[in-house]
Amino acid sequence: MGDSLTTIVAIFLAAVLMFIFPLAAIADRNDDTSQMYIQTTLDNFINTVSAKGTLTKKDYEQLESQLAATNNSYDIELTINVADVNPGKKTDNTKIGDTTYYSIFTTQIEGVLNDIGTYYLKEGDYIKVSVKNINTTISQMIKNVLFGLTGNESYVIAGQASGVVVTTGYSS
Repeated sequence: MGDSLTTIVAIFLAAVLMFIFPLAAIADRNDDTSQMYIQTTLDNFINTVSAKGTLTKKDYEQLESQLAATNNSYDIELTINVADVNPGKKTDNTKIGDTTYYSIFTTQIEGVLNDIGTYYLKEGDYIKVSVKNINTTISQMIKNVLFGLTGNESYVIAGQASGVVVTTGYSS
C-alpha cells in the first residue's frame, strides 16, 4: 500500500512539473508580450493625437480595437489637462501670469466624441491615457491555483502614456 501511494504522489508531481509549470511560463510570457504591445500602442496613440491637435472618434475606436487584439478586456482612462491662460495683466500685448490647467476626463471626452466626433485640443494641453486589464488572464488563474494568490484588484497588464499637444487643432 505504501509503494502505490508513493508512486501516485510521484506521478502527480511529475505531471505538475512537466505540464503546469511550463504552461504557467508560457502564459506569463504571453502577458509580457501583451504588456509590450499595449505600451507601444499607447505611445503611438498619444504621439498621433498630440501631433494632430485633435482626438477623433476614429482614433479612439482604433485604440479600443488594438487593445482588444490581445484578447483581454481593458479599462481605458483618458485625461486631458486643458491650458487656461490666466494673465495677471496685459502690457504691450504681452501676457504676464501663470497658465493654469483644468482636467477633462474619460466620460466627458467620450460624450464629445459621440456628439460631434472630434475633440479639439490646443497647443500646450496635456493628454494622458492609462489602461489596465479587467479580466483574469490565464497566467493569473494558474498563479491563483498554484500559489493561492487572490484579490479583486489584481491586474497584470497595464500601461500609460502622456504627451504635450504641439499643434492646435481647429474646428471647421
